[in-house]
Amino acid sequence: MHRIHFKTKVITLLCFALFLQACTDEEATTISSALPPLDLSQTYAYKESSPFKTSIVNCIQTNTVDSCDLKTLPFIGSESNSPDINTIMERVVVSHDWMGQRFEEILSQLPGEMLPLFQAVTAIIIDSNIRPSFYTTETGAIYIDPRYLWLSVAEKQTISTAEDYRSSFSDPLNFKVLNRYLINDARAYQNFSLTDTSTRDLNDIELAFARLMLHELAHANDFIPADSVINLSPEQNVIDAVRSLSNERISNHLYQLLPLASETLFSLAGVMYKGYTPTPLELELSALEVGNAFDEDGASDDYGYTSIYEDTAMLFEATMMKYFYNADYEIAFTSIPQNPNDCQDYFIAWGVTSRLGDAYVKPRAQWVSTELLPNLSFSVFFQNIEPPMSTQGDWCITPATTPSTSTTLSTPKSQTEKNMPLIDLIKPYL
Repeated sequence: MHRIHFKTKVITLLCFALFLQACTDEEATTISSALPPLDLSQTYAYKESSPFKTSIVNCIQTNTVDSCDLKTLPFIGSESNSPDINTIMERVVVSHDWMGQRFEEILSQLPGEMLPLFQAVTAIIIDSNIRPSFYTTETGAIYIDPRYLWLSVAEKQTISTAEDYRSSFSDPLNFKVLNRYLINDARAYQNFSLTDTSTRDLNDIELAFARLMLHELAHANDFIPADSVINLSPEQNVIDAVRSLSNERISNHLYQLLPLASETLFSLAGVMYKGYTPTPLELELSALEVGNAFDEDGASDDYGYTSIYEDTAMLFEATMMKYFYNADYEIAFTSIPQNPNDCQDYFIAWGVTSRLGDAYVKPRAQWVSTELLPNLSFSVFFQNIEPPMSTQGDWCITPATTPSTSTTLSTPKSQTEKNMPLIDLIKPYL
């Protein structure tokens, strides 16, 4: 099948993108309005010495009519455009002490280049009831599912085991979409159960947590660009601040320059991630047909079709996981399995690793990453990105070699997969 020329698509869809931009500016003040009600009544400021201790808990409540003004809870960047870990920890709200302790420990292990991204955030909330993780412009805060932070059995026993509310959205469709990060053809990290007696160390959680934070920090810096924080009035609330910067959003500019095109994927994303009812035609689409539609466009992941904001965050996440950890993102469209718990039953009809090297994806990813982290140079990095490599067979992997310690943080617990990690079927964030 011939791929449509990208320049032609850009021109054809420019009016559509501008229309979409206008709609999102006026109608989507928050990017997490679809979340079920969230109980944060047990949260408290982790640091007793935090100057925001008395106000921060009230300011991070979701689904509220009014958000706090920036005099009460300013963005971290109003204090420093290069925040250190202590400054960030003053904005941490938790439901259990171990969550704040672990967040501080893992911050010390993450690449230092990530810390400036926190200047666009008002607070970080870690609560046992949060699933999935998300960022919202209602509060300017990031909400973290603690399943990515526990180390001991006692810690994980404090975490809700409820399913992600989107888990069954894609069930009526005739295909599945799977994703994971690979280093040297092996999983970059393993997923652990919340209900068994397994334990972990910091190396086991770093990559999964880095992925999560890169995604949510991309959202925050999309809505509050780094150089804009100092120009905000302390009298503004968070939502008004976000609205005042709508013309500066990286996601809006991306869609003016290089918009996505696939109507099929836009519609399917509504089904898979927003719970829309599929059409009769969508119910008949095969994994190969959807994969081919994805192949012809410039998204790094199907989740990017849920909104211009998710498109931006997915491009940045995949880029920085490769940049920091040499981790390649793999996406696959598979048939419906006879046994949902057996990875051998997920047959790949279309799949690739190194999607960043695609001729349509690369310029979009490079532009987004350069805008979000302007202090880093990405030109050589993208010059050296390998073109996409097709993946075949099933979703089980038996790598020929174990990743070396120079490219991965810990050797996976088992190199041979038998059971299907169901988390591969759902994104860990909004």
